[in-house]
Amino acid sequence: MKVSVVNMCRLILTSLSILLIGSCFSDSESDTDPTVFDLPPGSLREIAYTDKQDAHWVTRSGGYNSSPWHGLTALKRGYFEDLFISADGELLPREEALVSITPASLIRNYPGLGISETWTLLDERRMLLVELEADQATHWNIQPAILGGNQTEDFEIRTSGQEMNVVLNRMLDIPSSYPHLKLWFSQPMSWLPAEAPDLQLYTAFLTARAEYSASHRLVIAISLNKDAERMKIEPGWIENARSKRQQRIDKRAGTTILRSNLPELDKAIFWAHHSLDGLVMKQLGKGIFAGLPWFDDYWGRDAFISFTGAVLVSGQYEDARQILLSFADLQNKDEFDPDYGRVPNRAQPDNIIYNTTDGTPWFVRSVWDYYRYSNDEKFLDKMWPAVRRATEGSLMNWVDADGLLRHADADTWMDAKGPDGPWSPRGDRAIDIQFIWRDQLEITKRLAQIYGDFELVEQLQQTITSCNASLEKFRSADGNHLVDHLNSDDSQDSQIRPNVFLVPQLFHETCDWSTFATLAPQLITRNGILSLAQDDSNFHPYHHQPGLYVQDAAYHNGIIWTWNSAASITPSIQFHQYHYAEALFNNLTEQIIERGAIGTIAELTDAWPREGQLHLSGTFSQAWSLAEYLRSLYQDILGIQPDLSESHVTIAPRLLKKLKEVTFKHPIGEDEWEIEYQDSESQFDIIISRSSHEELKLSFELFADVEVTHLDLSWKGTKLHIRYEKQMGQWTVPGDIEDYVVTHEDVSVPPNSLTFCELDITREVPAMMGPEHRLLSEKELSSFSGTARSIRKTSDPAGDDHGLNSRFTYPTNPQFENGLSDILGFEVKQGSDHYEFELNFSNLVDPGWHPEYGYQLTYCAIGISYNSATGTKELGKNSQSTFQSAFKADQIMYISGGVLLVNDNHEPQAEYMPRTVAGAIGDAETDRIMFTLPQDLFPESLETAAFQIAVGCQDDHGGAGIGDFRPVQAIGSEWMGGGGSETGSNVYDWLIGP
Repeated sequence: MKVSVVNMCRLILTSLSILLIGSCFSDSESDTDPTVFDLPPGSLREIAYTDKQDAHWVTRSGGYNSSPWHGLTALKRGYFEDLFISADGELLPREEALVSITPASLIRNYPGLGISETWTLLDERRMLLVELEADQATHWNIQPAILGGNQTEDFEIRTSGQEMNVVLNRMLDIPSSYPHLKLWFSQPMSWLPAEAPDLQLYTAFLTARAEYSASHRLVIAISLNKDAERMKIEPGWIENARSKRQQRIDKRAGTTILRSNLPELDKAIFWAHHSLDGLVMKQLGKGIFAGLPWFDDYWGRDAFISFTGAVLVSGQYEDARQILLSFADLQNKDEFDPDYGRVPNRAQPDNIIYNTTDGTPWFVRSVWDYYRYSNDEKFLDKMWPAVRRATEGSLMNWVDADGLLRHADADTWMDAKGPDGPWSPRGDRAIDIQFIWRDQLEITKRLAQIYGDFELVEQLQQTITSCNASLEKFRSADGNHLVDHLNSDDSQDSQIRPNVFLVPQLFHETCDWSTFATLAPQLITRNGILSLAQDDSNFHPYHHQPGLYVQDAAYHNGIIWTWNSAASITPSIQFHQYHYAEALFNNLTEQIIERGAIGTIAELTDAWPREGQLHLSGTFSQAWSLAEYLRSLYQDILGIQPDLSESHVTIAPRLLKKLKEVTFKHPIGEDEWEIEYQDSESQFDIIISRSSHEELKLSFELFADVEVTHLDLSWKGTKLHIRYEKQMGQWTVPGDIEDYVVTHEDVSVPPNSLTFCELDITREVPAMMGPEHRLLSEKELSSFSGTARSIRKTSDPAGDDHGLNSRFTYPTNPQFENGLSDILGFEVKQGSDHYEFELNFSNLVDPGWHPEYGYQLTYCAIGISYNSATGTKELGKNSQSTFQSAFKADQIMYISGGVLLVNDNHEPQAEYMPRTVAGAIGDAETDRIMFTLPQDLFPESLETAAFQIAVGCQDDHGGAGIGDFRPVQAIGSEWMGGGGSETGSNVYDWLIGP
C-alpha cells in the first residue's frame, strides 16, 4: 500500500525505572536531574539514539514524524519509519503526551489515558524496543510503517502469531544492508488489512495491522538482520538488554562527572558527553559519526578534530586506540597513488575516498595527543608505520620547495562543491593546513628519533625549518595579520575568515596576538563566529534562502559553524579576551539545553537573525561541535593540559563569570583525578585527589588582574591542596612540598579589550540581491489559464529508459525507483502572455529531502531550436552528451525541482527555485512536472521551434538546487547508475520532438 507518511509514530510504554547518574551529584544541588529532559505537551524537539554499532533512531519528542531522516537507520539506509499505535480504537495523541528523555530511552506518558510508551534502541543489536503499559486492560492496534520501497512488489511480508517478517527486496543486492526486518510482539496478534491513519503522511509503506484484544502490557521489538533469523526469546531478555544499555551509559557518565554552582552547566556537560559518545560507533571498524541525521559515516578530518573532546578528555583510551587503528587500516597504501599516505576523507560502508588534505595531519596529531594523555608508548609502535607513511606521502606528492603543503581548492574543511566547482576555493596553501602540517612534521620527527631513523629526522628538520620561514608569506602587506591562504601564483587571498583561529597550539605558536586583534572583531559575534566577514562581497547571511541561492553557496561563506565557535574559545582565552570566550561558550551551552535537538549542538546557525534569533541549520547533532565544546571546557576553561610525554601536567583554570565552584573528574594517564576549584573574592583553591603516587611535574597558572602567576612543583602524593591568596598575590603550598618555583608574567595585551563584530542586517549584501540573471516568481511559474492552446504535443514509449546502449541501470539505493528517468510525454500550450509546459513520466519519486520540489532525482534538459543553423550541440550539466542528430539548441531548460533557462553559451537567462511546497512544479503522485513561463523569455515563438528532451538522474551535490546529471558508470553502485562508462553519456532517455 503506497502512502505518504509525514511523521511516523513513536511507541508507547511504561515508565522505566531510570538509573540516575545524578546520584553522583551533591545533595545541595538543584532538584533538577541533569540526566533527564522533561518536556511539556506539544514539544517537537528531536532526539537521536544510537546503538553504538551502525544503527541510529531519530524521532520527535511529542509528535509524529515530519522528516525523511526520522526512523530507524543502519548502514546509512532507512528501514523502519514508525508505529501508529491505537488504544481502544483511538490513535495515541502524542501532541498531548508528557515526554521524558533519558540517555537510554524516550518515554511518553498519557495521564488522561493511563498509558505510557517507552522506546529504547538496544546496544549493538539494531533493535528498537517498544514497551506499552496501561492501567487497564486495553485493546491495542499497531500499524507499522516501513521503508525500502512503496510498492507491494518491493517487499515480501509474512505474518504468523507473534511475528511479522519482511524481506526488503530492493536491499537484497546491496552488500552493506540489512534486508530482513522483523517485528516481534510479546503476545500472539491478530492480523488485519493495512489502514492509513487520519494524518498528513510522509512516504512509507503501511503493512498489515497487528491487533490484540486486551492486555495491560505489550512489547514490540523491531530488529534488522543480514539474514532471516528467529528472535531468541528467553526469560528476562527485555530487562537484560535494557539493563546492559543503561549500565554502559552509567559507566561512561561516571568517568566524566562534573558538578558546579551552575546546574544548567552541569546538565549541558552531561548531555554533551552523552551525545558525543553516542556518535562513537563500529560501522566500519571503530570511528566517529560526523553528525546526525545524515552524516552517519566517518569523515577523517571530523573524526580527528573531534578526537580529543570525544575520547581523550573523558579517558576513553580503548576507543581512542581502536579509532586510530581503524583509520590506519583504511589509509591509502598505494605508493603510486597521489593520495598515498592519506587517511580517508570519507569512509562509508561501500565507498572510501581520500580527497582531503587536512584529515591526515589531524590523524597524526591525534596519535601524539593520545600519547600525551595516556603515556602509552607501546601503542606508538603500532602507529609509527602509519605516521611515517602519512608524512612520506605528503613529502612525495604535495610539498613544495618552501616546505608548505599544497592542496586542491576543496581539499580543506571548507569543501563544498557545486555544479560549477568549489563554493569557497582555498587552493593551494591554506593557513590552517600549514599549522597542522607543521605539527605532523614535528611529531613524525620525534617518532623517527625514537625509532632511530635519523636520515628521516634530518629531512624532516629541513622541511620544518623551511615551513616556518615560509609562513611569513602569509603575513599581510601591512604586517597586521596572517592571511587565510596563498593562491597558486603565490598571491595572498584577501578574504577575512576564521581558519587561523582553529588549530590549538601544540609545539609552535599558531595565531598571534596581532592576527587575533585584527580578525576577531570582524568575525566573532555574541552568538558565534562568522565563516566570512560581513563586508565580503560573497557573504551569505542565511543558510537557506530558496530562490536566491542554493544552501551550499552559504555553507562556508558567512554562516556560523558551531565547531568554529567552540574552537575560537582557545585563542580568546590565550589572549585574555574572556568576554569572547564567555559569549561563545554560553551560547553553545544554551543550545544544548534549550534549542534544537535534545542535549546536543547543531552543525550550523545562520549568521543573521530571523525573528529575533539565529536559526539552527545543518545536521542537528554534530561531532566536532560537541567535541570542541568539551575540549575547550577541559583544556581552556578548566585548564587541564596533560603532556605525559614529558611527565608534565599544566593546570591553568580560567573560570568564566558566575562559575565559582566546580568539581570534576579528569583522566591523567591510567589514573582518574578528581579536581575541585573554589573561587572567592579573596582566594582561589585547587584541590586534587588521585590514586597514583607517580611523580609528575605540575604547573599551575592563574590570571590575576594584570599578570599571570605561575607555580611549578613536583608531586608524588595522592592529595594536594593549593591556594592562591588574591589580596596578597601569593601561593600557599602544603608543607611537605619543599621545592617549588613561583614566577609572574606581565600580560602584554589588554584583557577584554576587543570589540564584538556587530551584525548589520541593514547592509546591502550581494547574495541577497540575487544573481545577475532574472529570478522568476512562484506566480510566473503557476499562471495556468485553463484556456491555453496546445501548440506542441509529443509522446515517447514507456520502458526505453536504459540509455542509447540499452544497458543503463539505476543506482541501487531504493530511492531510485524504476522509471524515474522514463519520459512518456511532453506538451506545450500557449496562453495570452505565457507558455504552459507539461512533462509526463513513468514514475516520479519524492524522498522528502526537499518537499518544496514535489519530487526529486529526475533531471531533464529541454533543448529549444529556432534555427537549425545556430545554437549549441552541447547538452551540458555533466550530461557528457550532445544533442541527437544535427539538432542544435538556441536555449536549454534544465529542470530539477526548479527551472534554469540558459542561452546557447550556457549562460543563465532566468531561474526559478521554489520556496515552499505551494511552489512545487512536480507531483510524485501524478508523475507529472507542470509549470508556466513568461513568453518574453523566448526570443521567438515556440509554435515553430523544435525540441529535444534528455532525461537522467539528478545529482545536486548535496547542496540542493538544479544540480547536474548524475554519473552512469560501467558498474553501478548505490548512488551511481550502471551500464555506461566514465566518459560516456549520462542520459537515460531521449524524447525527440518535431
